[in-house]
Amino acid sequence: GWAASALADAEWVQVAGLLRTDFPAETIAALARDGRRLLLDAQGVVRLGTTGPLGEDANVDPAIFRELAILTMNELEAQALVGGTDPDRLRSLGVAEVVLTRASRGAVAVTDGQATEIPAARVEGAVDPTGAGDSFALVYLEARSRGAEPAEAGAYAAGVVAELIARP
Repeated sequence: GWAASALADAEWVQVAGLLRTDFPAETIAALARDGRRLLLDAQGVVRLGTTGPLGEDANVDPAIFRELAILTMNELEAQALVGGTDPDRLRSLGVAEVVLTRASRGAVAVTDGQATEIPAARVEGAVDPTGAGDSFALVYLEARSRGAEPAEAGAYAAGVVAELIARP
């Protein structure tokens, strides 16, 4: 559709929907065409696209995961998708790289062979965490697109996010 020409030269795309209906499997497949690598935020995967109270479940089309290079999620999303945060559970999704964010406890990058702890960057005083997860994913993706390994990309993203959420 309309985004095809805008994405023609894109090597990486961050997909961050609010609800499951924002990016169905067909759209994810279209975004991945021509070798584009996708990072998907699990928030938009677990949230039901219905009116009324916010609902979450794991009834997700598994085709979505086959198209991803990186999947980011927080602990609640991991619980909804695979019943926990254990690296083997996260690997069961079939995504080559899963990044589990854990707020002030840092993150874990789970790949086929290992689970790499990413420490949180220290923030002094009051913080406003609004957008921290989205910012982390974006900065992580930017670093990975430059060739950084998961631990390096995670440390860089944690540092940038710490600066963003610190209240003056």
